[in-house]
Amino acid sequence: MNQIPILPPIARTSDKSFLSAVQSYIKDEKEKMEMAGQCNAEQQCVIYGQALDKVIDYCTNYKGILTAIKQEYDQFIDVIKQSQIDVVLLQGKLKALASEPTTLMYHRKRATELSKKIEIIHNDSCRIESELKKLQDNRRLKSEEAEDTTVLKTRLKPSSIFPGMTVEDSLSKDKLTEYLQELIMKRDTLKADIKSKYVPVHRKKELESKLSSALQEREEAEILNKKLMASYKRRRLIADTISTWAKSNKDVCLYDTILQVTANGNELNDDTCTAGLFDELEPSKISEGESVLDYVERFNELFVSKQFQAAAAQAANSPKGILRNMETMEKFKAAPVHDEDESPLLLFFEALMGSSHLNKHPVNAAMALDGIQYALSHDKLELVVHWVTQQK
Repeated sequence: MNQIPILPPIARTSDKSFLSAVQSYIKDEKEKMEMAGQCNAEQQCVIYGQALDKVIDYCTNYKGILTAIKQEYDQFIDVIKQSQIDVVLLQGKLKALASEPTTLMYHRKRATELSKKIEIIHNDSCRIESELKKLQDNRRLKSEEAEDTTVLKTRLKPSSIFPGMTVEDSLSKDKLTEYLQELIMKRDTLKADIKSKYVPVHRKKELESKLSSALQEREEAEILNKKLMASYKRRRLIADTISTWAKSNKDVCLYDTILQVTANGNELNDDTCTAGLFDELEPSKISEGESVLDYVERFNELFVSKQFQAAAAQAANSPKGILRNMETMEKFKAAPVHDEDESPLLLFFEALMGSSHLNKHPVNAAMALDGIQYALSHDKLELVVHWVTQQK
């Protein structure tokens, strides 16, 4: 059976126009790249790849096949690019390997030069050190010779005049002997003064520390003593109440009597009760004058140790008001005042006003006036108001 030859398909007009458009696109892009001077192999691959994308978009029936061809085309181009990069890297490595012997030779030559320079510097350093040592030795010898010359020049001559003596006295053996005895006496006096009148600074600090601890112990003992005296007062009051109740006709219950007496006892003035209590319970029977003297010494200790607040309270509550006077006020006025501390005189006035509620120790009018004026001069108006309100 005779086979009929297959005729090639007749191209459509649209296909022809598309093919012409693609060819024109490739031609135009090449011309643009040539004009810009960038028409290399990589740019041509990009142009052909874009043209192939246009063909894939146009031929929808063969899109899968054309896409696979495009992928293989891109992979092939990538392989070529990577091969070129590898070639460049290998060429660089090859050049580096070829230049290593030359570089090593230069390094060895430089190391030899540096070694020679180090040796020269070391020799120069040793020479300079030896010269410097010689200069130092010569300078030391010259300074020693100069000192010896100065000592010889400044040495006292037998005929020189002593300070405070005339020429005739300085040449008299008796006067010189007398002057020597005076100097010996002054020397002995200074040595004795050093032992008796002066002590090291650390000794003063130790004494101050001991004094501070002793004062603290004394304050603690006084607080404990007050507590014990208050306890004794309550017990003595209860004992007296029981004794009185036992001697009475016992019309009132003992428990009610104790409660009433205890309540009345708490309202009594502590200051008026403790004074007689101390006098009665004094174990060593010290006289009143000695007690007052101890109180004043205690005040002086606090004042000297700059515990002005405690000293002010001590003066304000002094027995029979012996320290509530103008002399004490002047003493606080003369005390030094530091910027960060409160005025000692103001502390004294506060203690006075705080203890003025006791009828037997009223504040002197002149001292009260001075205190108000001093507080107002230091802008302490609230203290003045408090004092005036308290005096009502």
